[in-house]
Amino acid sequence: NNVNDMMNRTEIVLSVVQDGSWSEPLRLTDNSTPDMAPQAAVSSNGKAIVVWRQPAAADEGDPMTFDASDEIVYSYYDGSSWSEVRQLDLGDLGAVKGLDVAIADDGTALVTTAVQTAGPSNAMGVESGINPETNGSNEITYTLIGADGEIKKDRVRLTDDGAADENPQAAYADGKFLLAWYSTEESEVQNPVSGELQTKEVSDIKLRAVNTDGTIEGGFVNSISEINKTSPMEVGAEFTLAQGAGGSLNDLALIWKTSEKSGDEDSGELVYDKDVVHAVKFLDSGDGRVRVTAPMELADMGPSTTADSVSAYVNGNTIKAVILK
Repeated sequence: NNVNDMMNRTEIVLSVVQDGSWSEPLRLTDNSTPDMAPQAAVSSNGKAIVVWRQPAAADEGDPMTFDASDEIVYSYYDGSSWSEVRQLDLGDLGAVKGLDVAIADDGTALVTTAVQTAGPSNAMGVESGINPETNGSNEITYTLIGADGEIKKDRVRLTDDGAADENPQAAYADGKFLLAWYSTEESEVQNPVSGELQTKEVSDIKLRAVNTDGTIEGGFVNSISEINKTSPMEVGAEFTLAQGAGGSLNDLALIWKTSEKSGDEDSGELVYDKDVVHAVKFLDSGDGRVRVTAPMELADMGPSTTADSVSAYVNGNTIKAVILK
């Protein structure tokens, strides 16, 4: 059908801007497989990587349900030419729900993914009982690609907790990769009035620091909630890692938005929804460890106003944001 034909004709094309001019488009793919959701990163020494999805549907009549396979592939630029398309090994993990990539100064790259799985050891497909829309939990993994474009560490699994882990984000600063993702899980909390245990959905933005050899750095703050224990703050799934041109930790921030209610219906005030944009800044403490500030409010969108998208740039203690509302 037309949709299936359209999906199979999607290709990855890139162009580079230099001295104010864009280069001629270069096709990285020319196949009959859907190529989707590209992410790119460029190092300070002129190397680059593009990562994308190659999903496939089992039923040609339902080409938007990627239940046959869901691969992540990449092409690496070594400073002179692009490599052939190479595949990451997701093993027995399932459908790809999100991906991002960051690259170090020497060209070492880290690809982080959110993949859907019905359990620690289940593969995707009919036999495993996974429905890409309803079943299974999302887990976060990362793969380390060396400065030669070859895979050095594959399928390192950051989570195995049954939580809905999604929207993985990656950045590189001061010799470390910084990873962040949104996590939602059910937790039992005690009702302060009745004393009874109640099930509540708890959301958080989780954080990890990964060294350029692929090892996880110890001592790094685990989440936004850990930073803000004294005054818990709602977090949202729509967040981004914003960075400056310098590539330092002091030029890196995590920005997210929440939807809040304002007004008091009992006192006759109008009750309305509004979006509020928040941020935390990463800091280089000088002792080799990464520090994070307490959450701060960047913008209150006002009555009945949403922040549709947020793009930001960080320069030291200044965060400049463009908000579409």
